[in-house]
Amino acid sequence: MVSNILFTQVNLQHSVAASRIITRTVNVKEIDNELLQEQRYRDYSIRSLIIPGYTLYSGGGTDRPKICILARNMNIWVLTGFSSKEIIAVLLRYIEDGAERLLVVCSAYLPYDFEDPPPSREFEELLRYCEIENLFKCGVRLQCTSYCMG
Repeated sequence: MVSNILFTQVNLQHSVAASRIITRTVNVKEIDNELLQEQRYRDYSIRSLIIPGYTLYSGGGTDRPKICILARNMNIWVLTGFSSKEIIAVLLRYIEDGAERLLVVCSAYLPYDFEDPPPSREFEELLRYCEIENLFKCGVRLQCTSYCMG
């Protein structure tokens, strides 16, 4: 029975020290999903965030991703049609009170100086998809902690 799924959001500002702090924090605080922006990227990979028991999801193909989701090994699938170097969306399946639940989790990089103001086209398409697939649920309580490290 899952009663809580813990999320945090962090902008790492490409910092080695911030990446190390996140690596320690996710295990100590038992964080289920970490939504990350501006993670450290070197030699075509995000090596500093390889943590046993967690999977790192990012979009963008061969482009350098600006965001990623670090998730405790759960039933998660990347929604590839809604993922790029600025946005990553995943579908999380879990059991609560004996029933299967679906949750779409998205981390998006939406800077103030984009040519098009937020929300991005990809983000709006994700919202439309969730609406069409009836993935919006009334009564869902979202509590997110967001902070910047660097």
